[in-house]
Amino acid sequence: MPIKFEKDSGNIVTLTFDAPGAPVNTMTEAWEKAFAAAVERLAKEKASIKGVILASAKKTFFAGAELKDVLQFGPDGGPKVFHWIEGVKKHMRALETLGIPVVAALEGTALGGGWEAASAAGLEQEKSAKP
Repeated sequence: MPIKFEKDSGNIVTLTFDAPGAPVNTMTEAWEKAFAAAVERLAKEKASIKGVILASAKKTFFAGAELKDVLQFGPDGGPKVFHWIEGVKKHMRALETLGIPVVAALEGTALGGGWEAASAAGLEQEKSAKP
């Protein structure tokens, strides 16, 4: 599973990105499905969650899109790429507007989709800090 969902006794959830067998975390189809499921679970359980931490089990936070997957799109792949990106954005936006504090614990680089996830977390934290 590329994302581990752990809730501690203080009701803080840590989502740990950990792509199995890979040296870095990348945005793959498996990651997308796991991310969608994690965000949906956060939304369902948010009344009992005090905050969320995005973390990585790797030495780097997130390396962005899996290039092997991206290279499979040909000249006619525009609609499929658009659908893929819109799906990821939908779940990033759901995380961003969850209504509870979300922070990203960055170590190493955060590129592409990893930067988007970190930004969504940071934006939520800014909004929740305002009176």
